[in-house]
Amino acid sequence: MKFLSILPFVPLLVSAVAIISRGTDTPPSGVEITSITYGGTGCSQGTLSVSVSDAGDICPIVTKDLIAQAGPGFSVDDSRKFCQINFGITYPRGYSFTVLAVEYLGYVDLLADSDGYVQSTYYFSGSTDQVVSRVDFTGPITTGFDKRDAVVWDAWSPCGTTTSLLNVKQEVGVNGQGGIASVVENDEFVNAVVLGWKSC
Repeated sequence: MKFLSILPFVPLLVSAVAIISRGTDTPPSGVEITSITYGGTGCSQGTLSVSVSDAGDICPIVTKDLIAQAGPGFSVDDSRKFCQINFGITYPRGYSFTVLAVEYLGYVDLLADSDGYVQSTYYFSGSTDQVVSRVDFTGPITTGFDKRDAVVWDAWSPCGTTTSLLNVKQEVGVNGQGGIASVVENDEFVNAVVLGWKSC
């Protein structure tokens, strides 16, 4: 089974409406991604990008390699893929941000007695406080998915600065037979990080 050959088109969600704000403020103007480094089995160099929406509340992470496949013809390494990402977010002084939710869009194809997952881990550089978001699937299942996972995290970027480094570890995995990818649009895989802001 070649999983990539059966991936259908799944529209990319680019709106954070209906996300519970946890009392956050309106995002400031002028939010930008100013640096990015990454590496891992699910993001070879030249295949990943991070951007921020005009409203400053969504960071889509786009890659072409974050896909896990397991079963005949695939190695153990194929069944787990990850990407470690560090990106700098610049914004006006007097604001702080956190991660409110993750939007997982993708496709899963699992046989009976198989399972898979998509997962993201978040932490700020210089901090040991981290949070994990995970969505699990159990076979048999063949479907596109649009899963929003609210993140319960008390950590905010440091106040008094204008640039903070957010670290994200993205993972996909399959046990048994099948495949999972965290989105499909023009052979690119995407999940969207939803940011919350507050004055500080």
